[in-house]
Amino acid sequence: MGLGLRKVGKAVLVICAGLLLTACAEDFGPDQHGRKVTADSLDGQWLIINYWAEWCAPCRTEIPELNALEETLKNQSARVIGVNFDALQGDDLKRAADSFDIRFTVLA
Repeated sequence: MGLGLRKVGKAVLVICAGLLLTACAEDFGPDQHGRKVTADSLDGQWLIINYWAEWCAPCRTEIPELNALEETLKNQSARVIGVNFDALQGDDLKRAADSFDIRFTVLA
């Protein structure tokens, strides 16, 4: 009986792990241009993730470097993704990204 219970326990763990991994494949929401960013579009790529905010002075310094890095990585298996620390969305996100001259994908 104990062996059967272990098999059931392992099966439950495998099913739960599968469900968790499936949940990780959801979309990331719209970017600063309103385009949906999907998990599939980023699959198999290295991601350089940068958190930024309008009030962050060092962010203004590093954005040009990240723009250059994104341009260098074009057609390679790596991308720069920005995440707005203040969770701006829609027009507010676009305005903030434009004010920093961000040329890579930005998520809220």
